[in-house]
Amino acid sequence: MKRICARGLVVTDNGLAVIFRRKVKDGVINEYYAIPGGGINDGEDVIDGLKRELSEELDIEVEVNDLVFTVETDDRIEYYYTCKYIKGDFKLNGEELDRMSESNYYEPTFIDINKIDSYDVIDEVKNYFMR
Repeated sequence: MKRICARGLVVTDNGLAVIFRRKVKDGVINEYYAIPGGGINDGEDVIDGLKRELSEELDIEVEVNDLVFTVETDDRIEYYYTCKYIKGDFKLNGEELDRMSESNYYEPTFIDINKIDSYDVIDEVKNYFMR
């Protein structure tokens, strides 16, 4: 059974809220920008799970709006929603804060959606904002 995930496209005056990731394994550095969100718990509504994930990861409250695309891989289905920012700090929280180390780095930040093609973010996100 595939893992169900939800991710939030939260745009503010600062840009698209993302989490800059740096993973170092066997001396190889992998850097990219992840859309915040995560796994939905068994029996949890996808929208409620997305709100929980954004609160846990970034300490923000959002209103979840439209499902804009879905990404399916061999092991998961990810639902991407537009979200309206309501309040919060955009600071790292929860599991990501606990797991952070020199080889597993997380940093909440914003990227300019007008220059999204220059960022290492998944193609579906780029395509959504460049349409």
